[in-house]
Amino acid sequence: MPTANNYYSGSQEKAQASDVTRRKLEKRAKLTPRSNKLIIVMVGLPGRGKSFISRKLVGYFTWRGAKAEVFNVGRYRRKFTAQQRNEDGHAKLRVSTSTSGGAS
Repeated sequence: MPTANNYYSGSQEKAQASDVTRRKLEKRAKLTPRSNKLIIVMVGLPGRGKSFISRKLVGYFTWRGAKAEVFNVGRYRRKFTAQQRNEDGHAKLRVSTSTSGGAS
């Protein structure tokens, strides 16, 4: 039986999955055959700790024995847009227009 001391020292009892949890996990496994994978997406304003929390999560999952990595989309976006710039240093604007007159 848990006591107030377990709050600070932690419980020695192993958590047991309930029947409801087991049914949900079985249903998830049927619906998604690759349900053993997890993607966490961090979004938000700049400078709010997304990268920091992501690195901490990678450390935690790696410590638990899972493969984890951070994929920073902004880094790839900046690299891609740098390749798309012309000699003037301006980003190329690609606009697709279709006109019935034939000339664009």
